[in-house]
Amino acid sequence: MIERILAIRVGRVGDTVMMTPALTALLHYYPKAEITLLLSPVGKMLLKDFHPNIKDIWTWDRSGIFKPIVDKKRILKDLKASTFDKIICFDTSPRIAALFDGLDTEFHQYKGSKELK
Repeated sequence: MIERILAIRVGRVGDTVMMTPALTALLHYYPKAEITLLLSPVGKMLLKDFHPNIKDIWTWDRSGIFKPIVDKKRILKDLKASTFDKIICFDTSPRIAALFDGLDTEFHQYKGSKELK
């Protein structure tokens, strides 16, 4: 049984808005799961009150020079301390997907619209 899910979309406002239908479907398909989101700071502002099953929102600020490195280290530490049953990445970036190499968690990544053909 899937109890804890991490959903990822570290993008701008439009990227975050575009993931909401998939997030709604995820919440519907796994109604008892606790969901953690990994978003940009603006994504957190948009989705902070989206649904009660969203238990936590982590942020990764990829702007600037040093902030992305500091945030990445914090995220890796949080990932190692967490136990997710499934990770779903709505971000097509290989850099973001690389964060999850070596984790013993089911991982799915959307790879763009060509995947749908």
